[in-house]
Amino acid sequence: MLLKSLLTKALATVILVLIPARVAATTGVLPVDGDTLNYTHVLFQWEQLPGAANYELQVARNDTIGGADPFGTAMAVQLFDSTLLAIVTSGLTWDQPYVWRLRSIDAAGTAAGWSNPAYFNTAVLPDTVPTFHIDIFDTSAYQPGLTYFDLDRTGVVVAVDMLGEPVLFLAQDINVAPRSRFSEMLPDGNILMTAYVPPDGSAYIVTLDNDLVWEPPMGQESGIHHSVIRMPNGNIMAVTTTEQLKPIPPGPWEDTDFVAGDSVIWWGDDMVEWDMAGNEVWRWSVFDYFDLADIDTAIFANAPLRGYHDWTHANAVFYDAVDNAVYFSFRSLDRITKIDYATKEVIWNMGLDMVSGEVQVGTDLNFRHQHAIEMLANRNLMLYDNHNDLTPQLSRGIEIALTETDTVPVAEIVWQYVLPESLYTASRGDCDRLPNGNTLITAANPRAITVNGHILEVTMDSSLVWQLRLGNDGGTSLFSSERLPGLYPQAFSMIQPALATGIVTPTIFVPSGAASLEFKLFNEGYMAQTYIYEVIDSYGWFEDVGEIELAPGESGMFTISGTVVFDIYPNLVQVTVTPLNAPALEAVYLYEVYSQILTGVKSNGLPTTYAFDAAYPNPFNPVTHLQYALPTAGRVSLVIYDISGREVARLIDGYQPAGLYKSVWHAGSFASGIYFAQLRAEGFIKTQKIILMK
Repeated sequence: MLLKSLLTKALATVILVLIPARVAATTGVLPVDGDTLNYTHVLFQWEQLPGAANYELQVARNDTIGGADPFGTAMAVQLFDSTLLAIVTSGLTWDQPYVWRLRSIDAAGTAAGWSNPAYFNTAVLPDTVPTFHIDIFDTSAYQPGLTYFDLDRTGVVVAVDMLGEPVLFLAQDINVAPRSRFSEMLPDGNILMTAYVPPDGSAYIVTLDNDLVWEPPMGQESGIHHSVIRMPNGNIMAVTTTEQLKPIPPGPWEDTDFVAGDSVIWWGDDMVEWDMAGNEVWRWSVFDYFDLADIDTAIFANAPLRGYHDWTHANAVFYDAVDNAVYFSFRSLDRITKIDYATKEVIWNMGLDMVSGEVQVGTDLNFRHQHAIEMLANRNLMLYDNHNDLTPQLSRGIEIALTETDTVPVAEIVWQYVLPESLYTASRGDCDRLPNGNTLITAANPRAITVNGHILEVTMDSSLVWQLRLGNDGGTSLFSSERLPGLYPQAFSMIQPALATGIVTPTIFVPSGAASLEFKLFNEGYMAQTYIYEVIDSYGWFEDVGEIELAPGESGMFTISGTVVFDIYPNLVQVTVTPLNAPALEAVYLYEVYSQILTGVKSNGLPTTYAFDAAYPNPFNPVTHLQYALPTAGRVSLVIYDISGREVARLIDGYQPAGLYKSVWHAGSFASGIYFAQLRAEGFIKTQKIILMK
């Protein structure tokens, strides 16, 4: 539950100036002015404007010459939106400068003036991103979304649309992370990745802007390879390489110096879980649970040349919350292992039978060097079977059903898609079931002569729906892929329907006594979400904590009731909205709430007469607030004089539109005593005494 805190009345009068109307690390006006974006699907976000029923957003290329108006000659995007957020998925291209602006439109259809323009650029697409060849066989059967995948040995991860157009790239230093691999998009929109340089590697979390958010603790990350996942508790679990000196078993080893009884380094795997603070909270090692007698003799025969034995070579991990179990894929042992997370004991091993007799499940399934284990919604397992050293050598995606018994489960293949011989993949690959029932299969063989990678979408009856082809370009290949609805799993905005018009600061007028505040929340991401809202204020009128569940594209209202007591000064009301599964996206909204109609101000907030309200606090130390109303536009001055009549501060001096205003005098550098504040505006003059007491 969110921590609750109360703001004092005195503190509130200061915060009104120091804190903007909406402050949060992940909200505000987006894109940030002057930013360069490595994506072309762009989230635009803005502040609520009083009286707005709709907003018009315009984006133009800012490459015009001769002083031409880009919005008149190079319009790229024009849309209308009634919320405070819009995700633009077309109209923007790479390596372009853009300018954007916004204006509000009231319920009668009258548009206000345009905001000041803001600028951003889209980045240059790296040369390592090739042209992708796309074949579409059935548009109606395509699972909508973006396909994410790595370009192996380039340090680049990309996301492409159905037509193969890149909409995102994440480029890492190729000298540090040539094998950067997409693992998963997290609920907050950040991306979990691995970076593998055999035998070393790491894992990290980056934003869409490629800014580093998290990496493993120093000294523990060097052995991470292939697979990393986010646990339901928010922790990170990764496959790591571990080494131990072990005896050489008997066998037909070719090197006469490499004989039984001697020792050699064995590469095994530890599965390690860290919390986000970098503390190790769970570890499981193959050396503690597997029999050394279980080896692939063909792999061990290469140990003299390598100087080590690549014993287990884990390449995938999956956590099942229903059974509280972890599944690991061990390529070199042709084995899937189910582990009880709580006890760390092996529940069963599935795959080829070996010397130890510890493999008892699915010994007839005939898969070899498999990748990408996952559990489907129907509780079946899916994996990519590379099918190495078997006849015929035809890679395939397979779905395995498990029938539980009193001893060991019975496993059978209930679905498979066999790839053509040209797409046989010896050392990598991926297989994912999509929401529409189709399957996304990645086939990538870096040793291929003409084709290095395919991503295929196929139906349950093995019909080909969509295909991406990556031609040979000197060593680049694919490792895995994933189809996601877009770039923004979580995006939301909130509107307060009763904002007073004609006032710059978000202001709400409520009657004294029983009163309520309404807020409308919009889920504009692609994930369903539970939002926790907390309302606190300076005077204790409104305090509540609750939650609201919204499906993607859904909106909902929540109401906060309270008792309002008359007070001449504004009550600062703070509304905090936190997505339950993405707390980093917490947003804070601040409103000034008045318990009365100010002198000379209508109930809708528009001034009818000039007013210069009493300074508050007064006496003060060292800050006081000066509030005034202008029924018409004109030149305004607000000046502070000392007791001798000498001007000591000029707070306002210039043209202002009609409306309500507040100015603050920070008098920390002035001596205690009596001062006078004078407001002049189009024939209106009013002076009041204020007292600084230190």
